[in-house]
Amino acid sequence: MIIALLIAVVLVAVLVGCKKNAGGDTQETKNVTGVENMKTDGANGTGGTDSAEGVADGLTLCGIEYSFHSGTMMGVDESYIINEKEIVNASFFPEESGNREPKIVENVAITEAQWKNIEKAALNLMPVLEVFVPNDKKVEFPDIEVLDGGDKTTFAFEWKDKDGNVTRTEYYYPNDRRVHTYLDTVRETADPIGREIVWYGEPEITGIYLTVGDSPITNGKGYSFQCSRKSDDENAWYLFCYYIKDGKNVSISEVVGKETWDRVHEFIKKYDTSKWDSAKSDGKVSLTYYMDDGKQPRFVPSNKECEEIREFFLGIIEELSK
Repeated sequence: MIIALLIAVVLVAVLVGCKKNAGGDTQETKNVTGVENMKTDGANGTGGTDSAEGVADGLTLCGIEYSFHSGTMMGVDESYIINEKEIVNASFFPEESGNREPKIVENVAITEAQWKNIEKAALNLMPVLEVFVPNDKKVEFPDIEVLDGGDKTTFAFEWKDKDGNVTRTEYYYPNDRRVHTYLDTVRETADPIGREIVWYGEPEITGIYLTVGDSPITNGKGYSFQCSRKSDDENAWYLFCYYIKDGKNVSISEVVGKETWDRVHEFIKKYDTSKWDSAKSDGKVSLTYYMDDGKQPRFVPSNKECEEIREFFLGIIEELSK
C-alpha cells in the first residue's frame, strides 16, 4: 500500500513538471539551411561568445525582450521577456485560435535546448544590430486631432559578464530578414505549435552592376558592366557590358554559367564596402550589389577601383570570345 502511494506521488510530480515546461524539447526547427547542423559551441554558449561578431569578449547572452504594440490594429500586439531559465512573461494572440483575447504565459521553465535555439538566432543578428539612442525631443502638432497612437517596438538583449553582472542593451529593430528567424524562434518557445522556422544566414551577393559616367548607349564616354543572376535559373547569370574600344561603342549581352559568376564573386570580395560612400541616385559613378534578400546597396568606389573592375571584366570578355 505504501509503495503504491509512493508511485502515485512520483507520477503526479512528473506530470506537473511536464505541464510546467513550455513545450519541453519538442520545439523542432524546420528550416532551409539547417539550424540543427550549426555548431553548438563558441557563439552558442558552451564555449563562450568570443566568436560571435558584435559581442564583446566575456559577455554571454542571458535574456531577451521583444514587444510590439500597434496603435492602429487589433490582435497583433505581442511581448516576450525570456531568460536562460524561464519565460518570465509573454503576451500574444495565439495563431491557431479564433479567440481574440491575448494569452498570458508567466514564470514557465524552458529547457537548455530551447534557450540555445533563442541564443543562436539572437547572436546571428548581432552583425546588423545598432544600439538604440533615445530621442527626448517632442514634436508638437497643434490643431491636429490624433485618433490613433503610433506603433512601438522594444528590442533588447541582456548580457552577463564573467562576474555575473547583467547589463540590458536596447537596439533598433533590425532591417534584416534574419530577424524573422529570431522572432519565430521566440514565438515557438512561448507558444509551441510546430512552426516552420526558416533559418536565414547573412545575405549573399548574387550580382553586381558598375556604371561610370554617361553610357555609350547614349553617346557617352563612360562604361558599365553588369553580372546578375537570371530570375528563372539559379545557375545562369546575365552579362551586360557597354564600353568604348578603339573609338567604337561595344555592346555585349550574354548568358554565362555559375563558373563565371564565381570568378566575379571571388574578385569583388576583396573590396571593403564599409570604406565606400553610398551612391546618390544622380551620381555618375556607382557600384550596385544585388543581394539574395532583395536589397540593392549602391556604393561609390574610387577611380582606381573602378578601373580594376573594368579591366577584370574586359579580361572575362576576352576569354569568353575565344
